[in-house]
Amino acid sequence: MWRYEQAVQALKPGKLAPVYVLHGSEYSLIRSFVDQLTHAMEQAYGAVDQHRFDFEEDGVEGAMGACCAVGLFASHALVWLRGVTPLSTANSRVKHDTVALERYLEEPIPDHVLVLTVDADKLDERKRLVKLAQRHTVVHCSTPGESDALRWLQRYAEARGVQVTRMALQEVWRRTGQISRAETELDKLAVWCDGRPVEVEDVDMLITPPPEDDVFAWLDDVVSGRVDRAFRTLRDLTTGGRDPVGLLALLQRQIRLMAWTKVGAERGWTTKQLASRVAAHPFAVQEASRQARSLSLRQLEDWMLWACDADYAVKSGRRDGRHALELWMAKATGVMHAQVGHRKR
Repeated sequence: MWRYEQAVQALKPGKLAPVYVLHGSEYSLIRSFVDQLTHAMEQAYGAVDQHRFDFEEDGVEGAMGACCAVGLFASHALVWLRGVTPLSTANSRVKHDTVALERYLEEPIPDHVLVLTVDADKLDERKRLVKLAQRHTVVHCSTPGESDALRWLQRYAEARGVQVTRMALQEVWRRTGQISRAETELDKLAVWCDGRPVEVEDVDMLITPPPEDDVFAWLDDVVSGRVDRAFRTLRDLTTGGRDPVGLLALLQRQIRLMAWTKVGAERGWTTKQLASRVAAHPFAVQEASRQARSLSLRQLEDWMLWACDADYAVKSGRRDGRHALELWMAKATGVMHAQVGHRKR
């Protein structure tokens, strides 16, 4: 299996594979790969016939016909069959026979290039179709890391004549976490800014923050011992449509991250190293580190124990979700309020 960057670098005129299988949730990477593959074919062969089919709508017959046809104006063709759900574990809306495709994968026509794509991070390796597909070039179009994503988005903005500050670009990525969505948001920001550089304030205005940001703000109130404000924030979250079970999951994740920052500080880890180890965004690590300063590991253990108890009580039907969160917060803010009062004395 190839990663996107490796596969793109291998696209050399005259050295192209007869079949490419692209899978992953990043449609922008898939589209870019097909564009560069088309360019490589045109460099090698001149004019190239291009055919696009959708598996859900057309099945495999049209694509197989295009792969076997002799072109009138070009000797080579690129055939793109999109949404080939049988390659993944997903269920197709319509059942299509893939026998013809399986036969073609056993012996593809060298003058044509067949591209199969599916929106799935993993292929179902139990299926015969996948085993045959894996004989060819399989490219994983997954979401890249932050540094690679920022380079991609910077090139995307420059290609469209959009100026964007580094901090604004980082915030776009933090709030989207996916190339395809980030590109859409950059297009929207370009219209909003109308020629001027995109700033962080513009991102705040137009792009919805991730759910974790609400939990950051809520825990800030808890850690600071602002009891009244903490209860108001929680009420706003639940009445605003946030699922209490989801909030409990985010709460446990944040407490765990806070504990990791304290352990990481003792071991001399940098924010970047810790973010890599726990698979979290550096911003989330920074926020967790700041919030954990006034807490000991023992207190964080208590917070996690109470959160787990609340989660179990909700999932077992013993307690309402909002009530469970309020009970956890009463314990947590009670501890913090006592600490604040003790420091004042």
